[in-house]
This record gives sequence, C-alpha cells and structure tokens, in this order.
Amino acid sequence: MTNNRPYLIENRLSDILALIQVLGLDKRGHRGESGLQEELQGPPKSALTWTELAIEHPEFFRADKTKEHGISLIARHVTEPNENGIRELSFDLIKKLIEIAIELHDRQKEMADKWKIWLPIIAVVVAGFVNVIVTLSTNSSHDQPNTKQNVGHKSCNSIDKKFCCEKKVEKEFSIAE
Repeated sequence: MTNNRPYLIENRLSDILALIQVLGLDKRGHRGESGLQEELQGPPKSALTWTELAIEHPEFFRADKTKEHGISLIARHVTEPNENGIRELSFDLIKKLIEIAIELHDRQKEMADKWKIWLPIIAVVVAGFVNVIVTLSTNSSHDQPNTKQNVGHKSCNSIDKKFCCEKKVEKEFSIAE
C-alpha cells in the first residue's frame, strides 16, 4: 500500500463502513467480490474492488484472492460459533468496529492537518525576511553619493542647511563658467 494515510482517500471511510456492515450483519461471514458488488450496488468509490479495499485495511478485514468467498471480517474468526455453528457478531461489536473506523479516520485527518499550525509562523518569518531585504536595498541606494548634489562639500544634511546649500550653488555656478 503506497498511501500511508488510507483513511484520507476520498470516500474511503464510507466504503469501509459499508463493508463492515455487510460483512458484520449478514449471516454469511465470507463474501466474494460479485456478492459484495451486488449487495452494495457496485464497486467501492475509493478502490477498484471490494477485495482491494479489504486488502488495504487488514485492521478489519481478511482477504484471500484465491477463494471465491475470500473477504471477511477478522472479528468473525475470533468469535465463538453459536449452537448452529455460525460465528455471529453482536450489534455492539459491529458498532464498536464502526466507531474504531471513524476514530482511525479522525486521527489520520488530524495528523494530516498538523502542518497547518505552522502557516502563520512561516508567513511572519517570510514577511520579516522580505522586510529586511527591502530595507537593506533601500538604505544602500540612499547611501550612494550623488555627484551632482555633493560636488566638493558635505551633503546638505548639516545643521546649517542655508550655508551648505549656498556653497553648493556657488560651486555649481563656478563649475559652469
């Protein structure tokens, strides 16, 4: 099985629940592919066949492809036969199997969603990194001397701006002559 979270396959949980019900409630404990397709009105929605679905979920099912009626619930094989020799499952046991399937689905969904808690943190880190890059690139472009404004003297950011700007005008005027 290549999928390590089989319960997250679309429609998988509903297929498992249907198969548990048919195999658990039917007096015949073992079913074949054709009987399941007839009983469940077609193939499963999450696998190619009911046999494949059973093989992918050994926590509930036994599947023997070599037998005509090779699909059964494992629980059938561990219960004691009744006075007629039939291994019937109680409604409580079937209910418990359904609850377990739902719980397994919920756990796998929770595990698959765990990465989502990191999204806000990742967004903040990326935004901070972008902010630093933009700030550094903006500061480095302001630090470059502009030769037209700073010819022969300090920039006009000094305390005495009037004097600085007057000297600048004089300097530019004398260069132009």
